[in-house]
Amino acid sequence: MDIKSVNIFDFVDYKRFLASLIGVNGRRRGLYKELAMAANCQPSYLSQVMRKGSKIQLTPDQTLGIAQMLLLSPKERDYFLYLVDYERASSKELKGLLSEKIKSMQKSSLDIGNILDRPKSENQESLVKFYSSWLFSYIHILTSIPEFQSTESISQKINLPGEATLNILSELENMGLVKREKGLWLHSGRHLHVDAESTLVGNHHNNWRQQAMLDTQLKNSIESVHFSGVYSVSKSDFSKIKTLVLESLKNLNALAISSGTEEVVVFCCDLFKK
Repeated sequence: MDIKSVNIFDFVDYKRFLASLIGVNGRRRGLYKELAMAANCQPSYLSQVMRKGSKIQLTPDQTLGIAQMLLLSPKERDYFLYLVDYERASSKELKGLLSEKIKSMQKSSLDIGNILDRPKSENQESLVKFYSSWLFSYIHILTSIPEFQSTESISQKINLPGEATLNILSELENMGLVKREKGLWLHSGRHLHVDAESTLVGNHHNNWRQQAMLDTQLKNSIESVHFSGVYSVSKSDFSKIKTLVLESLKNLNALAISSGTEEVVVFCCDLFKK
C-alpha cells in the first residue's frame, strides 16, 4: 500500500494523527474514502469525526479497522486504540490512567533498544565487565570477521598482548557472546543492551567517544566523518529532528545487520538539548 507514513507516537490526539496522515498523502486520491471504508462508515461520518471541535469519536471497532488498513505494528495499533479510548473516556480517573499509559508508550517508542529490537541482558556482572572497556565490544565484533577469529590475529589487530587478548575472549565466551570452535573464536550472534537509565550507558558512550576523538587526530582518517553542530530550533522541530535521527538509526541498524562482515565500523550519534 503506497501510503506515506507519519510517526503516530508524535501525537497525543488521534484526530491530529489522521489529519497529518491525510495531509502528507494529499496527492493520493481516495485515501479519505479508503479510511472510511476501513472504519466501515460513510465518508460523511468520518468528516464529522474529523471536523474541528467535533465531539463525535471513532469507535474501537472503527479504530481497529483503520489500524489494520494502515498496517500499523502491534505497538502502534495499541497506541492508536489508547488515543481513541482517551477521547471517549468520560471520567477523570479513566482519563488519568489512559494518559499515563499513553505517556509510557511514547517514552518506550523513543528507547533505542526497542527501536533496534535488541533484547536487554539481566546479568549485571556481565554488563559491568562488558562496558568497562571499549575492547570488549570491539573484540566481540571482530570475531564476526573471518580474518580475525584467532587469538593471534586479534592480538595483532589491536596491538594487545596475546595473554590479555585471550583473557578478554574467555570473558566474552563466559558471557555467551563468542564461542570457540576448532581453535577459532566465533561471534555467537548475541549482543548486550542496557536500558537508557543504566549508569553503564555512560561508560559505553564515553569509551567509544574517546576512540572517536583519537580518530580525529589521525592524518589518514580521510574516510571518517566527524561533525558537531549547534543549532537553535523550535520545540516542535526538535521533536521532528529526533524522529528523523531515530528513523535513521533504525535504517542504519537494518543495513548493518544485512551487510557482510569485512570491516568494524563505529557510529556515534548525539542529539540533546543544552
